[in-house]
Parts: sequence; structure tokens; C-alpha cells
Amino acid sequence: MIPDALQGRHFHEIMSADDRDRLAADFWKTPATGETSPAEFRVRAHGGSTVWFEERSTVQRDASGAITGRIGVLRDVTARKKAEQLAVARQAELRRLAARLATAQDEEQRRIAHGLHDDVAQLLTACSIKLAVAQGCSEARELARTHDAIDLLLREANEKIHLLSFELSSSTLYRLGLCEAIEELCEGMQERYGVYFEMEGEEHIEPLDEASATVLFKVVRELLFNVVKHAGVKQATVSVRHDDGTLRIAVEDHGAGFGDRGEDGDPELGKGLGLAGIRERLRDLGGRMRIDSERRSGARVMVWLPLGTDRS
Repeated sequence: MIPDALQGRHFHEIMSADDRDRLAADFWKTPATGETSPAEFRVRAHGGSTVWFEERSTVQRDASGAITGRIGVLRDVTARKKAEQLAVARQAELRRLAARLATAQDEEQRRIAHGLHDDVAQLLTACSIKLAVAQGCSEARELARTHDAIDLLLREANEKIHLLSFELSSSTLYRLGLCEAIEELCEGMQERYGVYFEMEGEEHIEPLDEASATVLFKVVRELLFNVVKHAGVKQATVSVRHDDGTLRIAVEDHGAGFGDRGEDGDPELGKGLGLAGIRERLRDLGGRMRIDSERRSGARVMVWLPLGTDRS
């Protein structure tokens, strides 16, 4: 339906300047080719809002074939155009997230490779050297000391491998539950990166479905890595609360912070999949995230996820 303010006016008077030349070219091409096709253009309605129209017209000719005019109709297609624009924006956002995911996977592989090379490989190399030394040992006491040293190196290498594999996935998550997995993750972060994460809140929560548990564990892991990489602190806090069918997890530090805040921003924090990716993961499960931070004043990131029948 055409707005009242546009009734009785020629559409060229109210058409967006960006569309006028294109539509004029189509207008003059139709009589020459005899072909007609729908044309879309924008007009500025009362109050400054934009209205999209679709114009369909046909050439009118007399008995001799001479053009006598055109007749056509206008149809308001604003709702359709908005839906199309929203779909395009959504696709663009998905492409950005896919690119971030690829970057995050590359960084994850480099980090794991770095850990294997600098930690595990060096320990195994030391074991190899000790074994060579053991072959030349003639005294039982010296051989026993070398054996103990090799055993210690192998134990340390095994622990490093355990920590690296846990950063990728957690068997504790599926055996014991989310809280236990987060606590083990915190311990691993302290041992590997030297940042102590204090657990607060509930020690146990009601069992989660596998999809929710997996997403929340990955969300917490991402937030802890952000603290390790960007906050510049040696201590932070992880709290887990369960209230009225909603699980709330918060990660807080008093470090460098960042400028953006709120639920709609996409802060600098996290150069891989980052906080934008966390939002997408939570949104798929009906959850949400809030960020409170200022530069040099720390950061607090909270996520909420409705559980059971409360999820919508």
C-alpha cells in the first residue's frame, strides 16, 4: 500500500537519486526492445523512512504498432527487501565467523605444536641422551640414578601430553560433569601457564545434556585463554551459579581490560574465534553473554544458559 504522503506524486519526484538513473535507463530500453521486467527502487517516505517499491509496466501500442503510452502498477516490497538485507548481513557475519574459526583452529594447532616441540620433544630428547648414558654405565648405583632420571623425564612428558590433550577435549566433562571439568581446566592452566584461577560457587550442578556441556566447557576454556593471553595477571576468578533453571558462569580478572563493553560489542579480546564466536555458540542454545570492562580496570565476562524446560 502506498503511503498517503506519496499519493498523487510522480515516482520520479520521490525516488532515491541512487535508483533514478538506473530506472530511467530501464524505462527507455523497454520501448526499444519490447521487453518488460520488474524494477525496484526506493523512496523517502514521511518521517525519513525508506519504502521499497516494485514497478511492473507494459508498453501500450495502437493498431499500427506505435507506442501510445505505458501502464503499470507499484507494489510495496519493503518487508521483503528488509528480509533480504538481513539475510545478506547474516551471511556476511557467518563468513566472518568462519574466517575467525579457521584462524582459531590454526592458532590452536600452532599452540599444540609449540607445546609438543618445546616441552614434550625436549623431554624425550633428554630421555634419549640418558639412555645413551645408561648404556655406558658400569656401576649399578650409577645405572639406578640414570634409570630414575629417565623415569622422571617420562613422567613429566606424560603430564605435558595430558595437559595438551585436555586443552583440546575433556574426558572429565563426560565422566564427572561440567564443574569438575572446569576445575581440572583451571588446574591445568595454572600448571602450564602460571595463572591461578580460583573456583567459586557451586561444586556440583544438575547434569547437562552433552551439547550444552560441551559448548559451556569450550566457552570457559576460551575465556581462560583470553585471561592468560591478554589480561597480564597471575590470578583470576571463575564462578558457577545455578538459579531458577539458568546456569551462570563468570570469569573475572583485574588486569589490562579492554575498551568495549555490553552484550552487543565485539571487543579486541581474543584474536581467534574470540567473544563473537562465544556469542554464536551460546545463541544457538538460547544463551547470552555480557561483558563489563574498561582498559586497565580488569574484565568480567558472564554467560547465561537456560537449562532443561526453561530453554527457549
